[in-house]
Amino acid sequence: MFKSFQRDFQVLFILLIGSLLLTGCDINKAKDAFNKVSLVIGLKPITTTVSGQFLDGKTGDLIQNVTVKFIGNDAGDVIDMFSDPLSQQTFKGGFATFGINNNLTPSSSSPVTFTVVAQAPGYVTAYKKVTLTSTDHFSFVATMANKNNLPPGTSTGSNNSATAGSNGTVSQGYSVQTTSNSGSTSNASMSVPSNTIMTDASGNPLSGTLTSQMIYFNGDSTKAIHQIPGGSDDGSISTGFAQIKITDASGKKAAKFSKPVTIHSEVSSSFINPATGNPVKNGDSLEVQSYNENTGQWKKEGMAVLKGPNNGGNYDVYFQISHLSFWKFILPKVKLTKNGATINIQRNGNDGVLTGDASTYGYTLNFSVPANINKIMLPQSIGLEYIPEITANITLNGISGGVTQKINLGSGSYNFNLPAPSGNKIDVTFNLVPKCSDTSKKVHVTSIPTSEVYYQQTGPEWIDAGQPDWNFDKNTSVLSGGTLTVNGLIQGKTYTFKTAFDGKTYTKVINITSKKMTVSQVISGGYCKK
Repeated sequence: MFKSFQRDFQVLFILLIGSLLLTGCDINKAKDAFNKVSLVIGLKPITTTVSGQFLDGKTGDLIQNVTVKFIGNDAGDVIDMFSDPLSQQTFKGGFATFGINNNLTPSSSSPVTFTVVAQAPGYVTAYKKVTLTSTDHFSFVATMANKNNLPPGTSTGSNNSATAGSNGTVSQGYSVQTTSNSGSTSNASMSVPSNTIMTDASGNPLSGTLTSQMIYFNGDSTKAIHQIPGGSDDGSISTGFAQIKITDASGKKAAKFSKPVTIHSEVSSSFINPATGNPVKNGDSLEVQSYNENTGQWKKEGMAVLKGPNNGGNYDVYFQISHLSFWKFILPKVKLTKNGATINIQRNGNDGVLTGDASTYGYTLNFSVPANINKIMLPQSIGLEYIPEITANITLNGISGGVTQKINLGSGSYNFNLPAPSGNKIDVTFNLVPKCSDTSKKVHVTSIPTSEVYYQQTGPEWIDAGQPDWNFDKNTSVLSGGTLTVNGLIQGKTYTFKTAFDGKTYTKVINITSKKMTVSQVISGGYCKK
């Protein structure tokens, strides 16, 4: 829809502006406004906005072309920068921005939930659950597994020798066994019995040569468990999960089996149950769940029991399935709470946004702490409904490094003392100057919503630095500019900034050379009128 409007102004501004999210939905009315009135856009601001970044699960690099769609309870209320329903969009450069319909007001008692489905060439499809408990802005990080360069803790296997008859019958049974290629200590397998009939989701039989692929993600690897569909936001502790795909020569995908198919995974004997602090053992029960890729929900399918140890020193778990999806094994009866730990932060000059993560066996999540916030309360402060009552490592990172501490996520109060930055701290202010290519025209709006700024110094983390303030004349509705300040950058350091606008991302590398700096970047797009 955006491309159907006149787009001939360029916004001259600084750093990463996530997205100029403006509401409005009727294109014909918008065109009439061009001709009848001096206002080009008669809009209200979007009160709840979301931005995300998509990173390679092994390298941490931004993934350049990601196609995003939305599923789940409130997926129909995800909107684009014109407040039109947004069902799918391809974002270039690793960042995505969108909004939530103003008819919804997220709260802790009535959260807005949906799942971001991210697809990119050569990557395993990622599913990132978003839970909004307040208006304002929410940011997320989604990591994706490159099939040709998988993150640590994964193993893969394939079988191309099986065939199915015209009615979908696999006359000879076969198996798929994974082998570690990324430092995983545990493997997995699938066994299909003879005379099994395979059909796709519509009931059509598969036929001819079958290609069967399996990827197993080991729960004792932080980078592997980051790939779990929906993340660890539900508070579950997973010993591992698997993606299984079976296709025939025509491209039909197996979805259902007429006979039970056995899946098997290994669990390392060193896997610690973070709820008890003890290693898993023979006879322990695991809950088995399948993932619905249409709704973004996990469903309990049954229970399984650890057996062993086997000759490799690991425990085995087996379960019979009748359909394909993601499958995961989780520790049952982990307690969840809405009133978890309190984290007190001594910033020591780390004035900007902090990045953080929590990790332990079978559990991991990322979060951020806004500038000048010195206390966070789990789980609400990081946009979750619940947090598990487990012991995990919490890491907080500032501009001069980080600090890690083992805490109980579900209770207690903990102090984090960040290392003080060395060198002069600089607050960099950016001036935003809207310009039209036709200098006789001006940019007209009636209100300005939020935009997002990301920057990076070293390492894979991209820091969401906040939202710039736009300046506009309410009487004439002319946009005259904006101001954005990023706090606490270090003089003499070099930073990379990303500007995401209208599905594209612009890059600028900046060396902080003086105590006062103004940096500019030109971005194309928008509305101009005399």
